[in-house]
Amino acid sequence: MTILAFDTATPATTVALSGVGNAVFTARHDPLPGERPGHAAHLLPLTARVLEKASIGWEQVDRIAVGIGPGTFTGLRIGIATARALARARDLPL
Repeated sequence: MTILAFDTATPATTVALSGVGNAVFTARHDPLPGERPGHAAHLLPLTARVLEKASIGWEQVDRIAVGIGPGTFTGLRIGIATARALARARDLPL
């Protein structure tokens, strides 16, 4: 089972993919001190990067997971909304 996971609860934006062989693929954006997190700008590009690293496409993702906090309201909303949209688009469990 291939699981794509997001975490936007902290200033970092993190994406991970497991279930492709024995590897776990990750991508992360850490904002510079004083910089805004930019979750909305980084989440989907990081997701595309992880899928590319794993050499798989969206159609091979079986499940989506997302961190639900605690964390900042805006960060959590971005992660949860993105995960829900992707899960609904492919009729995947969330």
